[in-house]
Amino acid sequence: ITAGGQTKRTVRHSQGKQKGGWRKDQQQTCLTRNMEDKFLNTVNTISSESGVSGLVCADRHGLCLAAKGSGQASAAPYVNSLAKRAQLLGSSSGDNVKAPTLAIETDTQTISIQSSGDISVAVFKPA
Repeated sequence: ITAGGQTKRTVRHSQGKQKGGWRKDQQQTCLTRNMEDKFLNTVNTISSESGVSGLVCADRHGLCLAAKGSGQASAAPYVNSLAKRAQLLGSSSGDNVKAPTLAIETDTQTISIQSSGDISVAVFKPA
């Protein structure tokens, strides 16, 4: 997703079927498209919730997966780093506990950061 809210998508298409069904590269393309669609639907659902002004999603390496509204793609590495550090603080016993939510409050907004699996998400709300 670009800053303007437009979706850029690159998908490899293959022609034809093999005996017995779809070719492996076609199955992979369909699976990738379904995962991408589910992810984009979730991003759009969260960003359209009442009171949400922006959103940033980062992968486990800090690369931006999505940025909408007041969320900037350049914040992705920081979102990932803060979520990882909060997880370290919250799991002293090593148990599989839910990742803690980190809240950063400023005069103008509140940023809630949490990770789930390999994805870290920051949700921006006006104060």
